[in-house]
Amino acid sequence: MASITDVVTVGQNQVTATNNLQKTFAQTVPVSTSGTLTADTLVQTGFVRVTGISVVVAGAAGGLYDVASVAAKGSTNQSYVVPATLGFTAVNMVFMNGLVYSPGSGQTAVIYYTRV
Repeated sequence: MASITDVVTVGQNQVTATNNLQKTFAQTVPVSTSGTLTADTLVQTGFVRVTGISVVVAGAAGGLYDVASVAAKGSTNQSYVVPATLGFTAVNMVFMNGLVYSPGSGQTAVIYYTRV
């Protein structure tokens, strides 16, 4: 027969496990958006997970860059090509240094992301 201490310990362990599951799940759900972007923009500094991109105006293809400033973006650190087609694209990418969006000519997009 289990003591009351054992029962309480099991309950505490279940709460901890449930909290850890919720935290892991929350990191995959977008909690922030960039708003509508039409120019080179530093969306977020530091570690960030992009969960989706919504192209509002197609224009030419744009890009996402793993850098901490707009000035640091370049062809060697482009991580994702933002398509030149309207609509939402699910993305699951982690950017270590920060996230810069650079639209193609005439492109407008919204970036959905969460801090990791």
